[in-house]
Amino acid sequence: MSQQRPDVHQPPSSIFINAGKLTELWIKNLNLGVPGNSRFSRFGGEISRTTIRRVIRYHYGRKWRAMQRIPLSRETARQRLLWCQAWKEDIEELLETIFSDESSVQSQPNYKRGWVFRKPHEKFMKELVNVTVHGKSRLSIMVWGAIWRGGKSDIIVMIRDQTARRRGYTSLSYQQALEEGLLPIYEGFRQFQQDNARIHTSESTTTWLLEHGISWIDWPAHSPDLNPIEHIWKQLKLNIRKMFPYLNLLKNNEVDKAKLIKCIKLAWAAITPEQINRLIDSLPRRLDACIRARGWYTKY
Repeated sequence: MSQQRPDVHQPPSSIFINAGKLTELWIKNLNLGVPGNSRFSRFGGEISRTTIRRVIRYHYGRKWRAMQRIPLSRETARQRLLWCQAWKEDIEELLETIFSDESSVQSQPNYKRGWVFRKPHEKFMKELVNVTVHGKSRLSIMVWGAIWRGGKSDIIVMIRDQTARRRGYTSLSYQQALEEGLLPIYEGFRQFQQDNARIHTSESTTTWLLEHGISWIDWPAHSPDLNPIEHIWKQLKLNIRKMFPYLNLLKNNEVDKAKLIKCIKLAWAAITPEQINRLIDSLPRRLDACIRARGWYTKY
């Protein structure tokens, strides 16, 4: 007598299968490219992929791209929560803020995130989020930009400080970017946002901002999810890959560097006011998400 298929209304645990071994076998056969109509008989009967999916989902949740976030401490989460609660009371001023940041644009994208099994409610749990790790690229350009409701600054290529010990990006590099990118668009009635990077909060940068009459808001540490420009960087890089798919062929030399800079500027120009406004208008939802998470990780 053939073994009957378990009743679909029964909980998956009624199928007498070791879920751990089943998961291992499932992943192994996925990697081997086993056809979709295969059956696994080592467990005492025919088991379809549908049954395997059901068991894995019950015990381990769904398969997700691993979420990567920067590490947060309890104190940082508490400060994020307090900041969001305070700005909820003055959301209109926040919506009129100029949001800024730097980003590294590379000729090759970073490595993709791996897959993990998570239940839907576990996706952004602080215990399960992975710390971000960046891959290396042949050619990398650091840029600065700013957005606000209805507009954006020019995209500014950051200049390394040749007087610095490691010839990296310093407060002087940042101030040069602000002079070229912020001053032409700053009219005095908007607040300016910057994160807590050391070159942003240094004494010389603070003095520069005061001397130029720039009013800025305090920003909670480790909070890129609250800054809508982070998604503009994602859009910029999507534009670059779509408009210039050959960039992965560029080498680390001055000629190809100039080509990459030109592509970045064209891709930045393709970002529309509608895309920017949609992200700015997401600020109330970002604050609500952070408050619900008690200052911990959000989907943004």
